[in-house]
Amino acid sequence: MRPMCFKPSPRSLCTKYIAFRNRLILTNLLDPRELASPSVHGAVNIPLSMLASRVYELPPPGSQLRVADVGEVALQAITELLRLNRRATVESHFAFAESLPHRLWRPNPLIEQFLESEPPGNALDLGCGTGRDAVELASRGWQVTAIDHLPDALEKGRQLASRYGLSVAFQRRNVGVDNLPDEAYDLVMMLMFLNREGVQQAASNLAHGGILLLECYSDVNVEHFGKPGSKALSLGKREVLDLLPGFEVIHHSEDSRSDSRHTVQFVGRRVG
Repeated sequence: MRPMCFKPSPRSLCTKYIAFRNRLILTNLLDPRELASPSVHGAVNIPLSMLASRVYELPPPGSQLRVADVGEVALQAITELLRLNRRATVESHFAFAESLPHRLWRPNPLIEQFLESEPPGNALDLGCGTGRDAVELASRGWQVTAIDHLPDALEKGRQLASRYGLSVAFQRRNVGVDNLPDEAYDLVMMLMFLNREGVQQAASNLAHGGILLLECYSDVNVEHFGKPGSKALSLGKREVLDLLPGFEVIHHSEDSRSDSRHTVQFVGRRVG
């Protein structure tokens, strides 16, 4: 999908685009060995014994993976992936060689659509969960503070960042209850999570020209699928526009997505 073009921020007018060596490359090739040496070129190493505990590093349920033919463990990995609702086949054509960092998962589509040409800066990820979006931003050169109230999720995020040699400041805070870091941010994200007070507080900390990315469940999803369990975690029709005044709207969509969820998406640049 090609990134959409929009009015550049003041930062981008004086910032030259940089290709970062840590940028994570998407793959669907898995190496399930416990001791992955030498490396399988273009693969992500998740040992068979850790597939279930690191399922958040896999693509969504129903996805197709290739498993490097590294012996009997490859067939065992395919069986385990099927149990985890992922399809897989044995891949015999691969090479043993070092390669750039790869990932099996994709970040939230809003990141891929709207941050491709945005110069990196200081970012805040609210309700970061297991940290995939925060790690993706760090691989693009952003300085990221990632907040969640679940210690297990934060620990998984720290481990994920460590595996890629990236630095993310994971903090345990309850969004909407605890105070947020009192810093100016170039980017604020709240993705597949919603706390109205928290996102408004963070939006007020955005630098002029800063970007806000929001995606959450809509009331439509609650009515049709019963998720999330509380309407406090979903937005009504066009409510997001009243919730976040003072923004140049880059993207606003309330629709069903490819994963069948009905969500509200909002991307805006702070002008007020």
